[in-house]
Amino acid sequence: MTEAERNWDIHWKWSWFQNRAWDPPRFREGYAGKSCTYYDVILKQFRCSSVLDCTCGCGPKSIVLTEMNYDVTGTDISGFAIDKAKELSQRLGLEIVYHQSSWANLSSRVKRQFDCILNDALAWAETLDELSSSVAEFGRLLRPGGIVLWAGPDEWNGRGSENRERMHKHHESTIRPFSINGPFEHDGVRMIRVVTKKLEHDFVDVTNLYIIEEDGQLHLEHDRLPELFRWTWEHFDTAFKEAGFSELHSHRVTLDAKERILNVAVK
Repeated sequence: MTEAERNWDIHWKWSWFQNRAWDPPRFREGYAGKSCTYYDVILKQFRCSSVLDCTCGCGPKSIVLTEMNYDVTGTDISGFAIDKAKELSQRLGLEIVYHQSSWANLSSRVKRQFDCILNDALAWAETLDELSSSVAEFGRLLRPGGIVLWAGPDEWNGRGSENRERMHKHHESTIRPFSINGPFEHDGVRMIRVVTKKLEHDFVDVTNLYIIEEDGQLHLEHDRLPELFRWTWEHFDTAFKEAGFSELHSHRVTLDAKERILNVAVK
């Protein structure tokens, strides 16, 4: 198991616990459900019917998009998350195919092509090599004319070092070094989550500490999931063009007077 797999397994394990295994599922009204209403606008604009959700976690986006009548496959680096995505989908009576995979190994795990690859965490690629290899894998799984729909620095606000400087100032004014969530209790287990955040030059170093009480004993688990803002629009433009994509644009989507900017790369 890689360090990334370990971190994400722990993260999703306690997210699943914190949300009481999403039963009843509330994610339709939360971030996943709201995000998918914006994705739906872009998917319809580019006439997409099949979607690879390659940051599916425990499945909420994949489920919502399936309920919107898209043909969805989900992948995630966390084996725990994939197991729970399958469990949650089956509980809701949905047949969704899921695979455990990193972005760099998608084409060896997923044996089909798609109209759209959805990724809401591409900006968290840790190195340029990881960014480039991931984008190349996306291209291998797209039909001609297919799109990558991704979140990150946009073409209007994400150019050059100004984007990093703006993001650094934003985090500097809003970051909370410590926060406590909980306690959360389920099936005789009690968990308190302590979140620590430290602002670095081009990322926020985030560590989640889980204090768990079970059978009268205390133990500690943790994950480290840095939130990167080191890449600019130019980095993404280079990576996609080197992978053979023909166009890269940002799109403003407004719903209920709330705007989101989403990025689209066309193969």
